[in-house]
Amino acid sequence: STSEVDVAEWFKSGSDEFLTYADSAALRLICKIQLKGRPLGEICDVQRGVTPFKTYPIPTHNTSRPAFVGTVRRFSLECPAKPAYIRFDATLAELKPERYFVGPRLLLREMISRQFRLQAASTKDDFVTNKSMQSILELPNGPDLPYILGILNSQLMSWFFLHRSNVAQRDDFPKIVLKESRSLPIANWGCPLG
Repeated sequence: STSEVDVAEWFKSGSDEFLTYADSAALRLICKIQLKGRPLGEICDVQRGVTPFKTYPIPTHNTSRPAFVGTVRRFSLECPAKPAYIRFDATLAELKPERYFVGPRLLLREMISRQFRLQAASTKDDFVTNKSMQSILELPNGPDLPYILGILNSQLMSWFFLHRSNVAQRDDFPKIVLKESRSLPIANWGCPLG
């Protein structure tokens, strides 16, 4: 099937994104969603996990912390029966502040599902995640995490993301990178998109 589009519309935002997957109707909807929302990075604290991610079956140092070696699905976590630990200290090339790995937060998986859907889940458990996982923390005066979780896992947000991202359209490993996550438009809580 074919669609018509004014190619100049792809470049109106002045960003480096190429909206090559959006026809004119999709562009109108993308603009509406962006106008009705604020970037996730402005209303939540979003950061990816640590690098490298060498895990051990038992704690090996006094800086060892539980490590997440399971899978994030939409609204749920799949955890293995055996625990894993990571040395969480300055030996890591990309050490992140501990706040991203403790207490209530959302986890957004960088890999897109086979159904081309974003996958996020909520947790309160303390564990360190690797760079393929993004932690989303609530900010003062920001929306509640369950609200953000519902939006991230919605079909509309996956559609929006897939129409804007060339990385999500790759054949090998479609994913969402940190910059894209932080720019996802979140509708003003308490205000419908209408």
